[in-house]
Amino acid sequence: PEGLARVRWYDPAAGEYLETPLEIARRREAEAQRAAAEARRDAAEARKEAVEARRAEAEARRAAESRITELESRIRKLTS
Repeated sequence: PEGLARVRWYDPAAGEYLETPLEIARRREAEAQRAAAEARRDAAEARKEAVEARRAEAEARRAAESRITELESRIRKLTS
């Protein structure tokens, strides 16, 4: 309850107070939230990279098809 002093355990070897169960729970929750946010960012980046890869593939395919059409036309002219 508010107003009452909390008992804290002190680790003299480490020179620090131990976390309370509430502090541990809050820290773990914050870590979980950070990890979830990072996972969301990673997923968004992966989606963006996939879209860019599909665009590059489509562009390369169009360039290759154009080059094929050009070469076929040159072959027809040479064999006519």
